[in-house]
Amino acid sequence: MTHSVWRGTAANDRASRHPQLSGRVEADVAIIGGGITGVTCAALLALAGRRVVVLEARTLGFGTTGHSTGNLYEALDAGLAGVEKKWGKDVVRQVIASRREAVDLVERFAAGIGEAVAFRRCPLVQYSEDDWSQIEEEYETLQAAGVAVRFGDAEELPGATGRAMVLDGQAQFHPFNYVQGVAERAVGHGAQIYEDSAVVEISAGDGLVRTASGAVKAKAIVVATHTPKGVYGLHGQMLTCREYAAAYEFPSLSLPQGIFWQRGAVTRSFRKLEVGGRRYLITVGSPDKTGLHDPQKSLAAVESLFDRKVRAGDERWAWSAQAYHSPDLLPYIGHSALHDVYIATGFGADGLTYGTLAAQILCDAIVGKDNRWAELYRPGRFAPLKSAKQTLEEQTVALKGLIGDRLAIPDYAEASSIPPGSGAVVKAQGRNIALYRDPAGALHGVSAACTHLGCIVHWNALEKSWDCPCHGSRFGTDGSVIEGPALAALEPVDLGQAGDAEIG
Repeated sequence: MTHSVWRGTAANDRASRHPQLSGRVEADVAIIGGGITGVTCAALLALAGRRVVVLEARTLGFGTTGHSTGNLYEALDAGLAGVEKKWGKDVVRQVIASRREAVDLVERFAAGIGEAVAFRRCPLVQYSEDDWSQIEEEYETLQAAGVAVRFGDAEELPGATGRAMVLDGQAQFHPFNYVQGVAERAVGHGAQIYEDSAVVEISAGDGLVRTASGAVKAKAIVVATHTPKGVYGLHGQMLTCREYAAAYEFPSLSLPQGIFWQRGAVTRSFRKLEVGGRRYLITVGSPDKTGLHDPQKSLAAVESLFDRKVRAGDERWAWSAQAYHSPDLLPYIGHSALHDVYIATGFGADGLTYGTLAAQILCDAIVGKDNRWAELYRPGRFAPLKSAKQTLEEQTVALKGLIGDRLAIPDYAEASSIPPGSGAVVKAQGRNIALYRDPAGALHGVSAACTHLGCIVHWNALEKSWDCPCHGSRFGTDGSVIEGPALAALEPVDLGQAGDAEIG
């Protein structure tokens, strides 16, 4: 799968801008993850005078941040009406206010970075061609929270037939360029950033974070990897989804500046991007459970907007991103149950704004400053009635991944039917093997048991990866960790010992 439009239009997209960690260093705070959460937290802590080290497995902005929509808003993708039903009107007001502060923080940072960030205030427009009731419910929720929401015209939008709900004062930016700029500010105030430095072990009690080539000794550890690395109870509660995006160049695109959400039977988000003298249309949608659905069909559904409505230009990008949805609709931000370890997860599809908010909350917690939003998003909050349904569903999925998936795995002899560029899980000598046949026809095998908690991984034909349906860990065809809670790579398998070597 090609990289996102944000990588393709980045002001500077070198393979690596920061060194790999080598040897042992000491810091006040070790931050794992170089996306918007980790880098913003690093900048805030460095500005507060703390010694900070950031460890990024690949390059800054490589993960969800660089595969996002570039939209910033105080509303929620899933709607605030659901939050009101679970938590009440006061919590809705707090969510809106906290997210509004986060967007304002991005604006302040962006002002000091430059035009490459392309920060613009714009409206958020929601409309539907078949179900206005959902939008009316959201309108009432926003009005009750004191938000200046209004109705407008949606006639010029794809699939629109009349009215639209408009929330002014939201924003858009170039997330990849933004993260690079914030990182430069963090480094300018003393932070150290290391790329190509995947964490393989976290020893919370010792304040030690290890990579393959070094270690960081720190007083506090921030796990800003979208979902915590290692084993946490909340992994069994969160819904893990992938959402798909496409961008095409359209020189004649007349779409106004704004965030556009289509609701109803078809749910998607779209916006325009103007950068480097070119104009692009970006559309996002078709979320599905990680490891359980056909991502090629999901992407095709997203791209159908281009097929029906406009004529594509020469340049095209397609990508996807992972989202972790908490069962009670609020993210988990703050001190974990582990000694001096801080986490930020459960952002859903609203991670650019929540990630920025998380950075502020975590920075304040580490420097000993009160934050008025800390209690609302506390990871240790206890809300069983608000979480029970999704928690049960996710535990059922995990149980199937641990036990049920093993019953339908074919014998190793089926390896001969795997075409070049494809993969499948097979059974040989009592173990399950994830087999990938490269374009040249050679077979490569790794253990099919996810190194997080042992669920069986599934082949992702679109992104050429092994995806775990239980808690969202993803691995490359060589077994290396791409994302998710897993720390260790899938174990290599000697195919000469697995079955008939001549099959390959």
